[in-house]
Amino acid sequence: MTISERIRYIRENQPEGKLSRREFAERLGVSQGVIQNAEEAEVRLKEGKIAESLLKHICMVYHVNYLWLAEGLGPMLEEEDTDAMVERV
Repeated sequence: MTISERIRYIRENQPEGKLSRREFAERLGVSQGVIQNAEEAEVRLKEGKIAESLLKHICMVYHVNYLWLAEGLGPMLEEEDTDAMVERV
């Protein structure tokens, strides 16, 4: 799974259900275009072009493990949110 696919996965797998790009962007305080570019980065940009600041902000707002988002390593959620993920499955 690429970074772009992981960003899309986070957006589509929230406890309250799938978020639109607009809703996801609003919660992050960025434009919908930023999210669209991030989710389609492998098509238009090299993988490393997604701003590290955006990745860190996604991790902070959605309690995602940075290493999982950036590199696909470890669990998706930070430890304290693992129970929330189990409840969704």
